[in-house]
Amino acid sequence: MNSLHTLNSFQASQYDVTFHFENGRYVLRPLSVNRFRFTAYFDDNDVLSYQEPQAEPEFASNTILKWRKELQQFTISDPQITLPFGNVQIVLNLDPFYLSVIENQKVIYQDLPRRAYLKDNNSRCWHYHQRLDEDKYYGLGEKTGRLERSGRRYKMNNVDAVGYNPESGDPLYKHIPFFVRYRPSQKQCVGVYYHTATHCEFDIGSERSGYWGEFGSFCVDGGPLDCVIMLGASPQAILDHYLSITGLPVLPTKASLGYLGSTMYYTELEQGSDDAIVGFIDECAYQNIPVSGFHLSSGYTKGHDGLRYTFHWNSQSFSEPARFVEQMTQRAQVLSPNVKPGLLTTHPLYKEFDAMGAFIREQDGSQSKIEKFWGGDASFVDFTNPKARALWSKHLKSSLIDHGITSIWNDNNEFEMDGEGLCHGDSTPTKASQLRPVISNLMAQTAYEAVAQNSEKRPFILSRAGFSGIQRFAQTWSGDNDSSWRCFRFNIATMLGMSWSGVAFNGMDVGGFTGPAPTPELFLRWVQNGIFHPRFCIHSVNNDNTVTEPWIYPEILPQIQQAFHFRYRLLPTLYSRAERCHRLGLTMVSALSYADISDSNSAFEDTCFLLADSLLCVAITEPNITELNQYFPRGEWLDWYSGESYCGGQSHCIHVHWDHSPLFIKQGSGVFLDNQYAKSPAAELQIYLAASASGQAHFYDDDGESFAYKSGEFKRTQVDWVTIAASTKVTVTQQGHYVPRYDKVKLSLKVQEQCPVGVSLNNRALSQVLYERKLDHDLWFFDVQTKTVHILLPRSFWESDSHIELLFDQGVQISQEG
Repeated sequence: MNSLHTLNSFQASQYDVTFHFENGRYVLRPLSVNRFRFTAYFDDNDVLSYQEPQAEPEFASNTILKWRKELQQFTISDPQITLPFGNVQIVLNLDPFYLSVIENQKVIYQDLPRRAYLKDNNSRCWHYHQRLDEDKYYGLGEKTGRLERSGRRYKMNNVDAVGYNPESGDPLYKHIPFFVRYRPSQKQCVGVYYHTATHCEFDIGSERSGYWGEFGSFCVDGGPLDCVIMLGASPQAILDHYLSITGLPVLPTKASLGYLGSTMYYTELEQGSDDAIVGFIDECAYQNIPVSGFHLSSGYTKGHDGLRYTFHWNSQSFSEPARFVEQMTQRAQVLSPNVKPGLLTTHPLYKEFDAMGAFIREQDGSQSKIEKFWGGDASFVDFTNPKARALWSKHLKSSLIDHGITSIWNDNNEFEMDGEGLCHGDSTPTKASQLRPVISNLMAQTAYEAVAQNSEKRPFILSRAGFSGIQRFAQTWSGDNDSSWRCFRFNIATMLGMSWSGVAFNGMDVGGFTGPAPTPELFLRWVQNGIFHPRFCIHSVNNDNTVTEPWIYPEILPQIQQAFHFRYRLLPTLYSRAERCHRLGLTMVSALSYADISDSNSAFEDTCFLLADSLLCVAITEPNITELNQYFPRGEWLDWYSGESYCGGQSHCIHVHWDHSPLFIKQGSGVFLDNQYAKSPAAELQIYLAASASGQAHFYDDDGESFAYKSGEFKRTQVDWVTIAASTKVTVTQQGHYVPRYDKVKLSLKVQEQCPVGVSLNNRALSQVLYERKLDHDLWFFDVQTKTVHILLPRSFWESDSHIELLFDQGVQISQEG
């Protein structure tokens, strides 16, 4: 057992401070305000991970100047060293060696006051930190079970986890060693990111000790211990820190936010798979089901021997790939072909990749490493090798991109290996066990760059596996789930855990991937909730020879159609939020605990969530539910369908309907709706504001498929409103010169109970109509039943800022038309 003890010396360089111990060293580096990094080296063989968190030199340099002054006051015989850091203090206890972070004389983070940094006899490195039983833990990426992580052990080791237990199965497909701890008594968040791609484990209070009190631990198979600690008052503040290190989410295409059809059934047909898939798209139109894309399962790559060969088109099932892609393009469908990083030894391209040295090699580097993969012996492409990336891009281009494909689905890319392998490491030979999830990220990056370099379209990349930072290149999902109520229930928590961990664009296979066809009620409830997920895809490989399609149960088809149409009505809201995720690092969907960490009643709510901070989406995760005792976050909430008001910060009994899942909008928030699926006669955007309370809403639009937004081809619209007893005043601010496609803009304000006595636009009085069918430009209508004011604005709305005022002073005279 090796630990850091007996300090010999310390000194400050330009960007960090190094403490030299008898048997190791400890490097402390400030990264920015309230974000610092420590690295514990136990021997000279400890090497930093492939991708390093980057320091911010100016901040680090300025802080180090302060630290140098402080260090002049200390000697190695002092019991502790205190260093100023923003508005807090970093305290290093020297014997035993451990770290504390103090603010206002309160310890907000502390290592376990013992030998907190250890390397055991099996070369595993350990880090122990103090915890309290009141502490709440969130994050860790893709995990099963409850959203709050306390009381369990978790592994980080990407595996192909088909049919996993959604409540306790671990590990899954992603490796995101990052968590957020909230301590209610201090109202303080701490984020901890262990920068390692090596197999590791977290114990969040599962182990206890009468000697050391409550603690948590981290264990990694090999050193060093490289960690970033982040301080903040809210989860978003912590996420801002984390994303500054790992990267902001990529801006998705509009099509990727629509319904994405998928099933393995069609591509497994002996012949005519292309016609069957085109037929599915046509059937969607016939069944009044909007669809934006199709995930092409790997059956399209089958060779004559029935095995799957990436980059190869099955000529029996897809006789003319270019014609097939063109047929899908004509139907406005984005095709996402499945590609796998393992090339079977019988693959026609195997020798080319092998000769290029493009595979992960045996540990001694002598030859390509052979692994068991889907179909037989295979070698994995080494995406840490620039030659391998270039070769992969070449074949992506010739087999897929040149046909017009701009979306790539990376699958089975966990890089599971039997024994150790050796990676190129971009000229730094590295054990494959230290890089496996990084290779998944590089595979996604390679696909993204291949599409971007060979097409004018924005890439849409999907990846099953990944590491911290996968959000920079790809969307993802929770893998091969099953068609059960339990999986539906816990997959929601898994999705929210990914949101806590910086992966905004994620979801699940709605209806379940494995198992029999879901029952009608399960399928309906899953779809009704799935339409609010960032990724909405129905994908199946049912074991009862059925195919899970939207119309699988005719008796619930009207409700399914209603749900799909509402998803498409919400697309402007989804895309507007997606741009803020990409630009500002916000979440698409948020757990109630994320939105208001100080609300103790929200801590364990993980079957409901907020979409874009505006809509409270409640899942029905059990059969035969007619009533539900639902907790509402603080604020006032309106039932989307009935308009009934609910006071937040408490639970209410709500009625559950067959036609939809419970949905509520927060007063003081707004959503943007495409009225095409509300049978609007023209392209109409509805701006719906729950305006009884003051608030703000953000709309964003661009062409949704290219990079033109980077050159200013976008429209960013901010809507602010202030509501008092006598009036509601709305200010609309426009930015960007892109003109959205909507011919009309309907501004709808859910206001006070009484009808306004006057409405003005840019200080010009508008006329009221008494019949909604007569609503036209520069007119307004009051819906008595819903207590909503509707104002129809012209297309010129997009050209300049606007000011709208609703008056409730009974002394004002207005004109009427009718």
